[in-house]
Amino acid sequence: MSRRRSCGALVLFFGIALAGCSGFVQPRGTSTNPQTFSPARVTVEPDIFDKQGEKWDESLGEGWEMSPAFLVVSDDQDKAAAALFAAARRIFTVDQNGNELTPAEMTGEYPQYTPNYVSDVYLTDLGPMIWTDTKGDVTKAMAEEMLHILVAELRSQEIAARIIAPPADLVLDDERVWKPSGQNLASKTVSEKPAPRIGFSP
Repeated sequence: MSRRRSCGALVLFFGIALAGCSGFVQPRGTSTNPQTFSPARVTVEPDIFDKQGEKWDESLGEGWEMSPAFLVVSDDQDKAAAALFAAARRIFTVDQNGNELTPAEMTGEYPQYTPNYVSDVYLTDLGPMIWTDTKGDVTKAMAEEMLHILVAELRSQEIAARIIAPPADLVLDDERVWKPSGQNLASKTVSEKPAPRIGFSP
């Protein structure tokens, strides 16, 4: 048997062995039929942060004069709200360098700065949203990591969604706060700071 034919036989053998091995698991979300596989599509509004505040002067570095907020437009508002809820807990730990801090690093003994507050998930007429309090200034690294976290959480819900900047006149109502599995979301907020009832002004 020639060397080429021997290699072909080995490839065929290992292919059959893998296909029949009980330990070989196809990754979740994939399909052998490309016509039946439709991954969730999550898009972001262009210049989402530019629409919320002015860029810093170049001498200060890269960032914006604003506290980021995120509104999700989706046909599945419940899953979108669940993604925002999960993202909010992670966003609260993001520092100015774009790192998610561990509980040990959130003790105040480190020089990192994280958001003072991340809101409940509000159900608005346009879709669920959250807002943050970064004292009116946010670094590019922090803002982009917040956005990266939200995109990841939306993709984990396997829904199509678009993340946009909330309109400045968007109405928020404390009576329209998303609550997961019947739990009281208010008891799970990361701050006691009251949220606005009318008008959006993070």
